[in-house]
Amino acid sequence: MGAPGEAKDFFNFYQSILGLSNKAKNIIIKKFAKTLKNDPSYFSTSKFAREIETDCLIIHDKYDKDTSPEYSISLNKNWKNSQLILTEGLGHKLKSEELEKKVIAFISN
Repeated sequence: MGAPGEAKDFFNFYQSILGLSNKAKNIIIKKFAKTLKNDPSYFSTSKFAREIETDCLIIHDKYDKDTSPEYSISLNKNWKNSQLILTEGLGHKLKSEELEKKVIAFISN
C-alpha cells in the first residue's frame, strides 16, 4: 500500500522540507553511499521488483498527497505478478471497507 519512492527522491524531499543547501545534501548523499556502499540510484524499488516472482497487490490513491502514485504504477509495470488498484479519494491512509474486502480476497486466493 503506497509503494516507496526511489531513494534518490528522498534526498530532494528532505532538502526541501529541511531547507538544506545543495552542499549539505551532497555531503549526506556521500555519507549514505559510503555507508551502504552504493549510490542512492541503486536503491530502486521498481528495479528490484523485476526479480520478484511472488504475487503482489499494490494499492495507491490517485490523489495521495504524501507519496506519488507514479511509484506504484512503476512498481506494477516492473513486478510481473502484481496487481495494481488505484483508488480515488482515500488519500494516503487508504481506509475503506470495500478495499479491505479486496485485500482479504487477494490474500485468500
